[in-house]
Amino acid sequence: MQTTSSQLINVNIHDAVEMQQVLPCAPRVSSRSLDWSGVVLDYYNHPGHEVPEHYAQQHVIAVTLSEQVKLHQRIETDSECSILDRGDMVICPAGFQRWCAWEDPAEFLVLSIDQSTLAEALYQTGDTRQLELVPQLKLKDRVIEHLVFTMANEIKTAHPTEPFYINSLLHLLYFHLLRHHTTANVAEFPKPSHPSKRMLLKAIEYMQANLHSDPDLLAIAPLLNTTSYELTLLFLDLTGLTPYQYLMRCRIERAKQLLAHKKLSIKEVAAQIGFTTVHQFNAQFLRLTGISPNIYRSEYAL
Repeated sequence: MQTTSSQLINVNIHDAVEMQQVLPCAPRVSSRSLDWSGVVLDYYNHPGHEVPEHYAQQHVIAVTLSEQVKLHQRIETDSECSILDRGDMVICPAGFQRWCAWEDPAEFLVLSIDQSTLAEALYQTGDTRQLELVPQLKLKDRVIEHLVFTMANEIKTAHPTEPFYINSLLHLLYFHLLRHHTTANVAEFPKPSHPSKRMLLKAIEYMQANLHSDPDLLAIAPLLNTTSYELTLLFLDLTGLTPYQYLMRCRIERAKQLLAHKKLSIKEVAAQIGFTTVHQFNAQFLRLTGISPNIYRSEYAL
């Protein structure tokens, strides 16, 4: 497939109007209304199309959802025509010249990240080097696939996504990108300091004291004289859970204590442990205990 002659355009992916210069069909689902700081995730079911020559102001990760897509593409001077399977992705760093085209309808996710957001994540690691994302025309990365699919499922749900949960997923994504898809040698990437059970206990104490709110990794980490990157790895190393997963378990354990007494309604219990809706509370309680809050209260109330 030959490209059509067109002038190179500069696109702010986070501006919905400018985004239509490269993808004229609006996304079916988007995180734009959720105000994820520095990040936008769009889900497209787009007919065959030729994306004009352009460069984006954000880093872009496009993940294929279709079973197979024949994609003609070019990033800077590297080009290829290949079959992308479900989960295959393309990484195009900000400021890189990009063109692509496909003939049949295709489903895909477009995750765009501000340059400053990824730079801040790099700063959180303590690395002072200037690292750059490496462009990838076709990539299979199960970690990125899992994280992006999880975020996509969240924006499709009827209830608002908890910021702490999305921030945890985004932090893992940033650090995975920095470790595995930049000009850095992975072996040279700064390692977290030695895991400390004392630090973990302090983080847990902070979570338990703030169950009613949405404690953010960036708020907790400085209190422990560490970074959000180290804190995330610390939880994974010592508990096998992300900070968000651990927070959910803390909330549900507290909910059990409150449900054992009939003084509070289900709605009041949910509010006391930080859930914005009863629906969210019921869903998390059922997922982690196997029964609903009402059934738990009927069986265990004093």
